[in-house]
Amino acid sequence: MAENVQRRLEERVPELEQLERVGLFSSGEIKCILKKVTAHEYRLERRAISKDDFLSYVQYEMNLLELIKQRRKRTGYRFKKEEIEVASVRRINKLLTRATNKWKEDVQMWLTHIDFCKQWKCRQQLGRTFTTMLAIHPNKPALWILAAKWEMEDNKASERARRLLLRAIRFNPESTKLYQEYFRMELMHAERLRNVQQVLQLAKIETTKEDFPDNVLSGEIAQRVYQNASKTISGVKFHITLLSIAKSFDFTKELQKEIWETLKSRYPDDHHTWDEVARHQLRAQDDTAASAGMSAAEPDCDAEGSGTTAWTGAVARCVAVYEEAVAALPTEAMWSCFINFCLRRMSKSSNANLLAKWNAQTLALFDRAHQASLLSEKLYKRWAQVLLGEHQEEEAGKVTRLMCERYPLSCDAWLCHLRLHVGESSADASRLFQEAAERISDKKLLPVVILWLKWSNANQPEAETEALYQKLALSSARKVSISVKKRFLNWAYKHGGYKKAHSVFQSFQECRPHSKEFFQRMIAIEKEQAAGGNMEKLREFYERALREFGATEPDLWLAYVLEERRHPKGRPEACGKIHWRAVRTLAAEHVDLFISRFALMQAGHLQ
Repeated sequence: MAENVQRRLEERVPELEQLERVGLFSSGEIKCILKKVTAHEYRLERRAISKDDFLSYVQYEMNLLELIKQRRKRTGYRFKKEEIEVASVRRINKLLTRATNKWKEDVQMWLTHIDFCKQWKCRQQLGRTFTTMLAIHPNKPALWILAAKWEMEDNKASERARRLLLRAIRFNPESTKLYQEYFRMELMHAERLRNVQQVLQLAKIETTKEDFPDNVLSGEIAQRVYQNASKTISGVKFHITLLSIAKSFDFTKELQKEIWETLKSRYPDDHHTWDEVARHQLRAQDDTAASAGMSAAEPDCDAEGSGTTAWTGAVARCVAVYEEAVAALPTEAMWSCFINFCLRRMSKSSNANLLAKWNAQTLALFDRAHQASLLSEKLYKRWAQVLLGEHQEEEAGKVTRLMCERYPLSCDAWLCHLRLHVGESSADASRLFQEAAERISDKKLLPVVILWLKWSNANQPEAETEALYQKLALSSARKVSISVKKRFLNWAYKHGGYKKAHSVFQSFQECRPHSKEFFQRMIAIEKEQAAGGNMEKLREFYERALREFGATEPDLWLAYVLEERRHPKGRPEACGKIHWRAVRTLAAEHVDLFISRFALMQAGHLQ
């Protein structure tokens, strides 16, 4: 072990001497570097090596490399890079290679090595790292894509990128991401060749078909990729993604047409298909506007109200497609697509007449979808929001009531309805809260209970509010009971003072379930009294809390010890006994934490 360390240190001596000789580091700094490097090297020679040992050594070397770079910039010394930086980079690569060989399955380790190689432009090492990594992880498409992008974008090697992605698809034939990236790569390659050809033609340099094949320039290879992918991958979203990629290139009209035909023929009953067809009406209008030198953003702003029939016609065609869609495919998802389209148009309309038109259209669609029982909970809320924006509070209340009838078990639906009615008479609001509590499951009830208590605090007499706290604190829903008890304690202290809070605590201290915060709040209330509170009562509260949570909460034991030490009537001599009890009561996984914190407290480092 020592021989290996000594050999590596001796190999490093010329580099360190060079750093001192050229004035980048002082003699003392070189000794410090050598000391730290020796420590790292010995860690790597241990029988049980951890990833952290390698990573900390690599990080130290990277920091040292960055420091050398800064010292060069400060001193202006630019020579001897082969003997200094290149040697350091080579050494870090060796370290990372050792790490990846030892932990082959750790993808993050491989990515660390790749990032370092990219940062320091180690092309040969990076190529070897990619090759080894892909041989070990052939079933991870993201790694293949990373390698192909490096070949395509950094090395400008389209052929190698193509071969990589073809191999990746053989290993992962059902990966949609691989097909998408391969499709994009072929189109990017075609665009690059077209640009080069255009430049050469402008320079009047002859080109050959061998250098610029027609099937590549026209996007025919990308078309074949799509055809093969469509045989393997099913799903309308995949086709739509490829369509959006193809739209980014101006020479893919035929390819886009083929994808459109495939979408319509294979997925006529999918709402994504209809949604894409409808949106295409506006995109086609945008393309026409762009080719005419007009702003493509106009249709999405206020173009319909400008009197130009082209815009109105495009929107009308889009709406007509949606109308046909909801008739042919009456589903909740299809109605959601139609309504969301109208909501987007409404939000982008600045003209008052146009806004009113879209508002009326959207409200009518909400009602039609509701009548068909195909309106989602989310869109019921949007319906209510639109009505509230028009100051139609009564109609919004009716809509939220319809939402609660359609989704009676939804906590969010009831919350939306209740928030619109909390200003009504106590009897009506109380009845609504009671109805919501009966409908919603115990696991989801807490937000409604919190709103109920806030409403009661603001609108009901104290006696009725107290009765509500008493009732909800005894709820069978665990989360509700725990939360309400703590809130009840705070409410009692605020409205009735210490005696009232103590009475509430006495009533519920034996009524499970409890939370640690319930006891801690009572302890805090006691300590707010004169002279830091009654120590006997504080002990009683701590003991009751420890009976409930003593096995899992070391902080409670520590707080008890601190109380005995700090309170004017505390017994510091009892701290040892409390420590003894804590060690025997706490679960095994909490004992070490308690002991370490107790030691810190004894030393005065934990307050």
